[in-house]
Amino acid sequence: KDAVLIWGCSFANGLDLSYDESFGVKLSKYADKTVFNRAIDGCGAKEALMQSAVLYILKNYYEQKEKNPDLTFEECINGLDFDEITKQSYIKLFKDKKFQKIITKWYKPILDNGRVKHILYVFIEEHIKRMYSQLLEPSEADLRLADYKYKNGRFIFNDPYKGRFRFLYFQDMLKNLDRNEAGKARQLALFADYIKEIKRLNKLIFGNDIKFIVINYNDVYAGYFNNFLGRHLGGQDFLIINISDLIKGSIYASEYKNKDGWHPSAAVWDEAAPKLAEKL
Repeated sequence: KDAVLIWGCSFANGLDLSYDESFGVKLSKYADKTVFNRAIDGCGAKEALMQSAVLYILKNYYEQKEKNPDLTFEECINGLDFDEITKQSYIKLFKDKKFQKIITKWYKPILDNGRVKHILYVFIEEHIKRMYSQLLEPSEADLRLADYKYKNGRFIFNDPYKGRFRFLYFQDMLKNLDRNEAGKARQLALFADYIKEIKRLNKLIFGNDIKFIVINYNDVYAGYFNNFLGRHLGGQDFLIINISDLIKGSIYASEYKNKDGWHPSAAVWDEAAPKLAEKL
């Protein structure tokens, strides 16, 4: 059966929800599809771009290794369409045995399945800020090394910490965020470029016939952060679905909030998953 791959943060991952209450499990149940939920708490487009690049590298590595059993990750990465800085950064990461072990566990099954037809990116307003987050000290956190810079129309991945992938997620937003309308417009345009690059890599991995869906987890009446999706991503390559069209009430209602008063409760996915399954 066709499979679904989810990118995003704790909203999609299911913070404080049980496994059975989470978005991915509910969607799998109602859509009758395999769902790979690879959303990571506290993350966003920057990390989803790195995750997509990791999948792209693995796909090429496994395919090329069938013809060349002696192939190394370094040889494979050097042959891909990355700039030199990005190549060297990923080569250092893939030489890390613990990194290889973790990504094999979480990402190889997606490639082995080979049936991903829908990519979901669950967007919340906070993701705009997280593009400007810094990743600093070593920690035992999960896959969170993602220091991308956008320069001359290209994303450049730089690993300033010499190869280890476990880093503490530290938000250093205020000094990076513009406070005027023109600054907001630049930030939104940059975020759209992230999403477009994620989609491009996912098409290289899974084929041009995949459907890329952005689930807009914001109040559609809030204005700025919602309308930009249509302006920057509207068109046949992206399907944009508002969470408000998948639930009965307002996302601000207490029944749709978990105990922290911010993240989705189980009620959100109880209502949204069946309707989204119909669309898929």
